Amino acid sequence: MAREQQLLLFINRKLRNLECLFVNGKAFLFMNFTEKIFFLACFLLNSFSSQGQFLEDTKSKELVSSGLRKVYNLEIKPAQQILQPVIDKYADHPVSYLIKSLLLQQEFIPIESNTAKLNLYLQNLKKCIELATELEKKDVYKAEATFYLLASYGLIAEIYHNKKSYLVAANEGRKAYQFLRDGFELKSVNPEFYFTSGVYDFYRERYPQTHPEIKPIIVFFKKGNEERGIDYLRTATKKAIFTNVESRIFLMGILLKYKNECYEANKLGEGLVNEFPRNSEFRMRYTETLLAIGKYELASDQLTKLTGSGVLFETSRNLFNGLIFEKKDGNFDQALIHFAKSIKSNDKGRYIKDYKSMAYLGMGRIFLKQNNFAKAELFLKESLKIAEYPAVIKEANELMLKLK
Repeated sequence: MAREQQLLLFINRKLRNLECLFVNGKAFLFMNFTEKIFFLACFLLNSFSSQGQFLEDTKSKELVSSGLRKVYNLEIKPAQQILQPVIDKYADHPVSYLIKSLLLQQEFIPIESNTAKLNLYLQNLKKCIELATELEKKDVYKAEATFYLLASYGLIAEIYHNKKSYLVAANEGRKAYQFLRDGFELKSVNPEFYFTSGVYDFYRERYPQTHPEIKPIIVFFKKGNEERGIDYLRTATKKAIFTNVESRIFLMGILLKYKNECYEANKLGEGLVNEFPRNSEFRMRYTETLLAIGKYELASDQLTKLTGSGVLFETSRNLFNGLIFEKKDGNFDQALIHFAKSIKSNDKGRYIKDYKSMAYLGMGRIFLKQNNFAKAELFLKESLKIAEYPAVIKEANELMLKLK
């Protein structure tokens, strides 16, 4: 039996036995939008070639693949030009609304901070769900419709995750669970599944540690393994084709944030920036790795190229400049000014909380050096309230001990 037929039978069999689970859907939430859509679209284009409306259209699939590479490099207008024929041709098909959502999200990063565009984004995803629900009623299109439904529910869940509405996110994310779970048994068939399995294995164990509110629920689901998850992601960076970029992104983030293996994270970040030089998010994370390994001159150079606009990039630039003033120049006054700017925002978008915790830590560190113990304690406590990086938590606790 052909691989595609085996895969379709496997998924259809699983769909008959849906359970009310969301943990792997939560793993789906950890991907940023571009990662999810590119991964899902490439998986779709690669695996389900035998049935479906859009899936039988070779020219349109080629346009989507080409357009998504442009999206990765934040070439939004060229991407729109490439993708518009697909949007027009499939105006009453879920794929057009999924593409529209992708373009909106990348043009207005982070989308959750732009109320007007967020509403339009959610409308497009809900329209995608509506059309996919109708498409699913026809057996011949079931696999294709399933993709659109799972992608849309997962992307809606991501929004609520980024806005810290975790229970709403869980309710939406559980609907994306099945797509990821199927991959557990398919790694030998398709190495792309090392990516999804790696993400699940790592975050199934790590996420409850930083989000304890889900602990009463997560005990019912299949256990993961952090180290195995990292190994799977490393394998995906070597063997996967379609999810290679996503695997590098996730591995870099995990090594930087949770494992403090900053040199390996730095190499991954450098590769992404070289391949996608216009992607401000990739450059931001790469700059963070440079600061983590003490390469302040190179970090300063990257900051001159970090041109992204909006709260996220303003927050990151102020944090990074603060760290450079503090650690490279010893200019504590300028460092405090930049740290203070980076904690001003009440935005709850991705990365903001992590960067604010690092800024609070920086302020606490400086005030301790200046023997201003009251302020040092205040800012160190603020850092500990929101920090998720183990390295940040460890340093903040060590500095707190010095106050006693």
